[in-house]
Amino acid sequence: MAIPSPDLYYQLLPVHHVGIDPKRGVKIRGLHYDGAALDPYATFSRIGAGNTSAAT
Repeated sequence: MAIPSPDLYYQLLPVHHVGIDPKRGVKIRGLHYDGAALDPYATFSRIGAGNTSAAT
């Protein structure tokens, strides 16, 4: 019996396409998740999150 690779588990997980909120992070099934791991995917800067003035 062949044991599948652990990477196969991640390939079989359902995909959730969500937006990233600057103040709350992502919302999946009613729960909010936020952290530095989202930074590469965000189109905003966390340093100025919630600040509406333009940075100079």
